[in-house]
Amino acid sequence: MAGCEPEQLIARYGTALKSLRIKHLTPYTLRHTGISWKLQDSVPMFVVSRDAGHGSVTVTDHVYGHNDRRASESAAQVTAHQLPRLRTNMLVRVV
Repeated sequence: MAGCEPEQLIARYGTALKSLRIKHLTPYTLRHTGISWKLQDSVPMFVVSRDAGHGSVTVTDHVYGHNDRRASESAAQVTAHQLPRLRTNMLVRVV
């Protein structure tokens, strides 16, 4: 969502922003939200980790890994689509 117009951001995150108005916001809360949003928008974890200043991707994964489930699901789908072709190639070579 980098480089988006304010109207686009409000359309996408307006509900979340309204609910945040009644909460006590701290810089840490905003940082946590920003990191979570990046992961939900499929920014690679190593990029988020680097930008957040974490010592390693492991730290980011431990704290925010639950936000990156879509990436894992996507990787599983890619693997699932490749398996039939790989299996066919293996059977042809064995015979």
